Amino acid sequence: FGIVLAKHVFPPAMAWLLAKIPEESGASMPRKAQIHLLVMLTSLVGFAAIGDQIGSHLLGAFVAGMCFTNVPLSHHIWTAQLKRILKWFIRIFFAATVGFAVPVGPMLTANAFLRGLAIGAVPGIFAKLVSGIPARMAYKNPEQRRLSAA
Repeated sequence: FGIVLAKHVFPPAMAWLLAKIPEESGASMPRKAQIHLLVMLTSLVGFAAIGDQIGSHLLGAFVAGMCFTNVPLSHHIWTAQLKRILKWFIRIFFAATVGFAVPVGPMLTANAFLRGLAIGAVPGIFAKLVSGIPARMAYKNPEQRRLSAA
């Protein structure tokens, strides 16, 4: 269904719609770009809602994005207008999905702290000590001493 929309429905429909809008000059964001972005956002929300009813809102958002792959300037308009807030949306999305799924309670116990110390600090200190042993070696050749200091 999404492939049919992306290849045969959205490109001609968007070309027809954008051809009806008169050209503007001097605007920071022309009316065509505004309408284009509005149609993209509306499709995103609509397909995500339909996908949610089917079982995956992410699949709906993916299909909405696929519908605009063959529409000229879609990627440019999307990135130009949503670049600033997209960084924040990605952070919020990560925190809401992955960040909130991490169980914080079990991580704050003494047992978890000691295990983390054993896994992280002990090998780290041991590696520093072992790697420092060659630095204390007495070199007979002055060239070797100079290279070991580097």
